[in-house]
Amino acid sequence: MSVTGASGRSASPAVTRAAAILTRLAAEPGRPVGPSELSRQVGVPKSTVLNVCAALVEAGLLSRSGEGYELGGRLAELGHAYLAGVTEVEVFHRLCRERYPQTSRTVQLAVLGDGASAVYLARHDGRDPLHLGLAAEIGRSVPAYCTASGKALLAALDESGLATRVPADGALEPATTASLSTVDGLRDDLRATRDRGYATEDGEIVDGLCCVGVAVRTPRRADGLVGLSFTSMRRAADDPASTAAELRELAGVFAARIGGGLAY
Repeated sequence: MSVTGASGRSASPAVTRAAAILTRLAAEPGRPVGPSELSRQVGVPKSTVLNVCAALVEAGLLSRSGEGYELGGRLAELGHAYLAGVTEVEVFHRLCRERYPQTSRTVQLAVLGDGASAVYLARHDGRDPLHLGLAAEIGRSVPAYCTASGKALLAALDESGLATRVPADGALEPATTASLSTVDGLRDDLRATRDRGYATEDGEIVDGLCCVGVAVRTPRRADGLVGLSFTSMRRAADDPASTAAELRELAGVFAARIGGGLAY
């Protein structure tokens, strides 16, 4: 991390240097780094590094380890306080505003509902909002096996968790002619989802609607899962892998902010 921004100046050099040191140590957690090495890496004099580190140690943000420094326990307390003050929906909207202020993407956040259902918690519409109708209404339950986010969430369940949600009689009620209609077909789809790291949907909940979805583990929900999806009226088959790679990158940032991680 550079100690200056694009303008070459910082509004508060001491704070910027402290942030650079913390960021550098966070890149290799558990490895103490000495002041000479930190000086080279963050681009400030060793004497300045020693002064900044001394202040960070006093604040509990760093700790001494031999001749070097490592992250301090106070950071865990601050991280916990941050997580306690935000929700997945707040983080979702904030992240979408940062990443997609002028995009055609429609991004959705979902969770598993009762049984084999999924519920949308939030949606970020791009500059050309899709007319998704009731199928994507916030708070509405839809068949999880018919949506990319729902299938991504189901794929993250273990066998016992899946058995409590999916009927064992081998039949599923389809939403469109493209929907999965058997449990065997769903299980095949979920295995493929886990193998490639994302779920797909092509006209399975609304004709012509295509999505990719990923699951994120979160410490904030009883079932430990939320799902993110990109939605388009274009065919998902055009380039689902590229779209999914972009979604997984977004989901990784989202997961980090809520203290979670990608489900698979």
